[in-house]
Amino acid sequence: MRSPWCRLLQRLREISDIRHAWLAKIQLRDLKGLHFLQRAHDLNADNASISYHLAVVLDASGQRAEAKSLLQATLAKNPKFDGADEAKQVLARW
Repeated sequence: MRSPWCRLLQRLREISDIRHAWLAKIQLRDLKGLHFLQRAHDLNADNASISYHLAVVLDASGQRAEAKSLLQATLAKNPKFDGADEAKQVLARW
């Protein structure tokens, strides 16, 4: 069993990775954004928001098939996560 401190440290790393990923994406460095989001996703694969954003960056980096598969699985697991409506719109465009 992990201590509360370990769980807190993991959560802080996830938040940091998401923030870095979006900063990189905004600056049009999708590959760097992909690295940080993949890391955040590896730490918390059940987080639908992370999965959605990873799918968007995967698509932007030319990996639409993988992005589509990830987004479909994410919506199947959690169809009502914060951002699900936007995710459904993105998936419909693909």
